[in-house]
Amino acid sequence: ERHLADASRGELLRDGLRIAIVGRPNAGKSSLLNLLAGRDAAIVSSTPGTTRDVVEVILDLGGVRCTLLDTAGVREEKEEGVNEIEVEGMKRARIAAKDAHIVVGVVDSTDYERGLEAVDELINGDGDFDDWKKDNILYVVNKIDLKNEMKDNDCLSKSNLFGIS
Repeated sequence: ERHLADASRGELLRDGLRIAIVGRPNAGKSSLLNLLAGRDAAIVSSTPGTTRDVVEVILDLGGVRCTLLDTAGVREEKEEGVNEIEVEGMKRARIAAKDAHIVVGVVDSTDYERGLEAVDELINGDGDFDDWKKDNILYVVNKIDLKNEMKDNDCLSKSNLFGIS
C-alpha cells in the first residue's frame, strides 16, 4: 500500500495536478481559466454553450505543474437550446471532472441554487465519482457583485466555498 502511495506521489510530481473547472453555462468558467492563465485561452461569450470541448491550459501554480481544464457548462439535456453537440460537451465535462485531482465548481451568484445543483449532479450523478475526490471540490461563487442582497455569510459559510466577482 505504501508503495502505491509513493508511485502516486511520483506521478503527481511528474505529471502535475489536473484541475477541472465545472458548472452551468455562463457561470464564468472560461473567464476564470483566462484569469488564471493570464491570457485569452478560452472564448468568453454571453451565449450559453460556447465551450463545447475541454480547453486545457498548463500552468505553474506555486511551483506545482497544473493542467486546468475548462469544460462545457452542465445543465439538463431537456433545457431549451441544448443540442447533440452540447450534450457531447457535457459528457466530456463529466469525464474531465472524474479524471481530475481537484474539481472547481463555478456557481453564478444570481443562479446560486441551480448552479450548486448542477455541480452536485455532475459529481454525484452516476455514482462513479471516487469518494476521496468529494473532499477535493472547491466551490467558487462568481459574480457576487451582481447579487446585492447576498451577504458574506449567506452562501460562503463552507470552508470550501469562495466568492469572486
